[in-house]
Amino acid sequence: MMEMKPFENSKKIAFDLFYVQMVWTLWYVSFLFVVQFMMLLLPDFIKLNVSDAESPASMYFMNFGLTASKTYMLVIGIISSYAFLKHYIHQGVTRKDYFVGSTIAVILLSILLPILMWILSGVQYLILGWAGIPRQESVVIGYEMFSLMPFIIFTLQFLVYYLAGWMVSMSFYRFGFFGGMLSIPVGLAGLILLDMVWGGGDAEELLSDWIPIYPIELTTTTAMLTSLVLAAVFILLHRLISRNIVIKIK
Repeated sequence: MMEMKPFENSKKIAFDLFYVQMVWTLWYVSFLFVVQFMMLLLPDFIKLNVSDAESPASMYFMNFGLTASKTYMLVIGIISSYAFLKHYIHQGVTRKDYFVGSTIAVILLSILLPILMWILSGVQYLILGWAGIPRQESVVIGYEMFSLMPFIIFTLQFLVYYLAGWMVSMSFYRFGFFGGMLSIPVGLAGLILLDMVWGGGDAEELLSDWIPIYPIELTTTTAMLTSLVLAAVFILLHRLISRNIVIKIK
């Protein structure tokens, strides 16, 4: 049983959850990095109808991994409620302490993932330059790769994707299948809005056959504020759902 002060509980939970998910994330980015280099080294087996310079293999890693990393954050957000909640509540942790600790952990994880992608992009930059392999320009979502702006933008997007998955999974945990299904449109609407304020690429590619999706022309500052509002909404919804949740024995 954890018999520490409430804030100490939250800090301990934040560290534990961040550490566990950091290990997952290190495995994930390592795998994705290897996949990209396999695409580069085995072009005869992985044929794409693009020029060498436009190939995903020659993209900088931050560009290459953006969509996959948003999906990764969504998935581990979904996993988190089922993987961690019952364990900590059975250890005597209050729902509030778990909520605070989990929120801190996801913020730290959302900062860590772009840092790892940034570092691997630098490694890739050196390797491709040394090997004389064609590369795209050193630009990520309209900004220089080694400026601070891509890091901030990626952090905000990863945070919202994780929180959306977290909210949906908590809805399924508390309300069951049918109640949980009602949370999916809420999460999806938030993610579509997020993609629209950042250019609409992923949402448009996946959903344009069913619903009209158009990029929203906003300044970078406004897009950042919109992302923060979405993150706050998902955090609030998660708190409201989990506040008096009954923990399942099995």
